[in-house]
Amino acid sequence: MECSLAGVMAAMVTPLNEDETIDVEGVERLVERLIGSRISGIFVGGTMGEGIALRDSQRTALVSATVKAVDGRVPVLANASDTSTARVLENTCRMVEAGADVIVVTGRYGFPARMREETFRLVEAVARFSTRPVCFYENPSVGGVSHSVEEFGRFLELENVVALKYSAPDRDVFTRCVRAYEPRQPVLNGNVSDIAFAASVGASGVISGIASLAPGLCVRTFEAAGRKECELADKLQADLLSLYAIYGGKDWPLWPTAQKHALKHLGIIRGSTVTSPFVPLTSEQETAIERMIDESDGKVQ
Repeated sequence: MECSLAGVMAAMVTPLNEDETIDVEGVERLVERLIGSRISGIFVGGTMGEGIALRDSQRTALVSATVKAVDGRVPVLANASDTSTARVLENTCRMVEAGADVIVVTGRYGFPARMREETFRLVEAVARFSTRPVCFYENPSVGGVSHSVEEFGRFLELENVVALKYSAPDRDVFTRCVRAYEPRQPVLNGNVSDIAFAASVGASGVISGIASLAPGLCVRTFEAAGRKECELADKLQADLLSLYAIYGGKDWPLWPTAQKHALKHLGIIRGSTVTSPFVPLTSEQETAIERMIDESDGKVQ
């Protein structure tokens, strides 16, 4: 399909069976909910999707199940990131064969780059190898380095790199990237706190993990900011941030665990299994999440 990377795209959680295989029916229900809420793209296997923790066969199965459920209605972006160039290229090959529309790649996992050239060489190799468009994902917590506005231009000049996903916290750098590279190439924000901000500065779109849980609210927030309805956009953005309470404090398990339980409570997926060794929620934490969802006044719709 011809990819239009714009609007609100969801960084989808990965529904899993108890044996950590893909819950295909859960993927189907979640995809229908997202598309029904006017989500304009689905990103699988990212941080929220536990991609690097899945077995290779299940990363591929996740892409296949998502592509089948989407059925061409929106682009499917697949995270091929891994610990080496060779592994990223292997992932890319499998994900292209599984039908992904866009390949997403960060700096390498496990061995954060000490030099920016390492990340560029990795992305350059993927861009040359992939038969599908590539999106460079700036995530310093994974890749180990941050890039300047000018350095992003070097990535975006690669023939097959069509977009930048920016998940670093620097709003000034993001704004300058939007002004320098939009509308030729989409600059997408990955921070839940910046959904309204991204639209207000003219970004094409966002890719958000909270959109798996509250897709409609994310869409309304982005659209209100894009229309310059600042008061409404600020209120909706505050509503989104209030949902962060389901992730608990520093002593709680990683955020996909909480979001999966919330989706289970809503009847969207069957279980809240996460990849080992992530710690499951306690019964008290599950009860707290259920209470927050029940008292959220429809924010998760």
